[in-house]
Amino acid sequence: MSNKSDEIFILRHGEIEPLASRSMRIGLLGKNLEDALQTLFEKYPQLIPGRQIDPGSEDPPRFILLRREMPVGGWALDHLFADQRGVLTLVETKLIENPESRREVIGQIIEYAANAIELWSGGKARQKASEY
Repeated sequence: MSNKSDEIFILRHGEIEPLASRSMRIGLLGKNLEDALQTLFEKYPQLIPGRQIDPGSEDPPRFILLRREMPVGGWALDHLFADQRGVLTLVETKLIENPESRREVIGQIIEYAANAIELWSGGKARQKASEY
């Protein structure tokens, strides 16, 4: 049960209505909260803040998903996106509850990027995205 101070409201035709409370932990967009977060990025890549990434740009990055669970050696990157200029963006989603330290997560994404240079060259990234 939600606390009244946590309620979210929607304004429709001059009337305020509370939105029904629903936990994201189970079944909203995925089997669990981490899957729900990954599904949000998959369905709504505009959640990646292109204006914050390149704040002075007249045309900040806008992203399109190339592949979810992109193979990188023996691992899988959560999401591979490209922007309108063809720049690849690697996205690994983690929950604050995740027991992994920030250092481990940063090391993980650096390792993915380092391996991706070698493993995705020669059109392999395009091939994997096409298969998806």
